[in-house]
Amino acid sequence: MSAPFFAFLLAQGPSLSSLYNADLPPSEQPNRPALSPDSPSSPTPTGTIPQLFLDAMTVRTSVFVTEQSVPLSAEFDSDDPRSFHWIAYASVSTSSSDAVSPSVTRRTPVATVRLVPPPHPPDPYINAPVPSEPFCKIGRLCTLKPYRGLKLGRMLMDELREEAEQEWRGLVLVHAQKELKAWYEGMGFEIDEEMGEWDEEGIMHVGLWKRLELKS
Repeated sequence: MSAPFFAFLLAQGPSLSSLYNADLPPSEQPNRPALSPDSPSSPTPTGTIPQLFLDAMTVRTSVFVTEQSVPLSAEFDSDDPRSFHWIAYASVSTSSSDAVSPSVTRRTPVATVRLVPPPHPPDPYINAPVPSEPFCKIGRLCTLKPYRGLKLGRMLMDELREEAEQEWRGLVLVHAQKELKAWYEGMGFEIDEEMGEWDEEGIMHVGLWKRLELKS
């Protein structure tokens, strides 16, 4: 695979909640753009869902809903409209049906992650106390199965950290699937033993923290 392309979507605010139907997959959203834009970062027509968000949800739906059996209605949540989203794209060549015509290269969304700013309501899954200081939450990190092992998750986390360190100095929390605990520890996150483990949509999770410093 050639070098991936990364895109960043600012928080969209409450309007996203009214535009996105949590009971429908991304491909069936009534408020999606009429035509796919030439670029994922093309301007979003008024009253439509940003293509970047649809791309993020396409990856999340494939991984969490189709692969891990999370209910579709639970994938879009109240944090999505206020979150910052990163999406990784792979350049994929598609052969034309006309043997004379050259193949066409298109960007396909293959990985995503989001950052949720404070404040955060009490988490229904966790009884342990959280720090009194404000903190951000990282979540929904996932990569399509054919593209795993290419370090796209780590590259997305690097993109997130680079952006976050421009504005945020303080704690960052991640609710990680238990099997990814060591992966996050390898990036400097520390397990919160007091949080313990909890079941979220049939998948065991743990909490880990890391402190970011503003870039000078």
